[in-house]
Amino acid sequence: MTMNIVPLRRSLCLLAVGIGLIACSDNPTLNTHHKDNGLKNHPPAQGKCAGWQRSLSEGKKQQDVAYCLRELARTNRAEAVAEATIMADWPIKLVPNSDLPELIAAMHLYPQPGQLLDYLSSLGLLAHNWQQLPSPEYAITASDYLSSLAAVAWFDTETGFFPNEHDGLLHMLAKHTDLSDVKFEEVAPPYSSSDRQPYQLFAEVNGHRYQQQAQNYGDWYDVVAVLDLLNKVAQQEQRRSRFIQFASTDQGSIVWVVDKQPLASLYQAGLLRYEPYVLAIDIGKASEAKVLSSVPK
Repeated sequence: MTMNIVPLRRSLCLLAVGIGLIACSDNPTLNTHHKDNGLKNHPPAQGKCAGWQRSLSEGKKQQDVAYCLRELARTNRAEAVAEATIMADWPIKLVPNSDLPELIAAMHLYPQPGQLLDYLSSLGLLAHNWQQLPSPEYAITASDYLSSLAAVAWFDTETGFFPNEHDGLLHMLAKHTDLSDVKFEEVAPPYSSSDRQPYQLFAEVNGHRYQQQAQNYGDWYDVVAVLDLLNKVAQQEQRRSRFIQFASTDQGSIVWVVDKQPLASLYQAGLLRYEPYVLAIDIGKASEAKVLSSVPK
């Protein structure tokens, strides 16, 4: 049978830092309660980062506040932790290209340098052949550490040819995981297609056939579609591997293959963000198990 997968067109970008500075303002219109949600929208005080509470709940000002926290942490981590703790209970809307929730969670839960690194190591998430530890002044979030120290796959998102052979990428990512028995296939659009007709990707295992549409970006992989297919097959076939993309500063892609159990622990703690379509099942099951384990028998 064939299982169609609705494409998820949002990238799993887990690290993005804004380039603007927070500007404090004396404008009295900012220091009011919002008539809908009752949240104040004070700008941060001079030298502080906690502010714009209503804006953060609406998905605004997040890169500014994240940049402020990172800059402050480089010179005065204790003060940055204090600012993060103020915002720890604020409602912050999850939006693409913002790592503010992870920054706040990391500094609030693991205030001392090295504590988060030790926790990630205790979960067995770090590779054994560490080349060089990231500087504590720059590595704050779980994504900061994992993108450097976990077992990740790096590849160029631009293939330089057509068709892109997404099936080759799928095989490469699945080769050393519990999806190594899955067969992948790509059906490419016509080369002369002027309307960017999509690719069709297929995965076949245990008599099940899964289908995933991938966007036609010329000679670039649709990495999101590739990871959608891998994660959906892993879930449906009761496999443990999950495939997560970290943000990159160039055209390369960074994909982390990780066991679903420690990954769910990071999500539950707010140390990583997740895409609801791909991984909500894992989060839900982990939360349910935690509740059941706390019920007296």
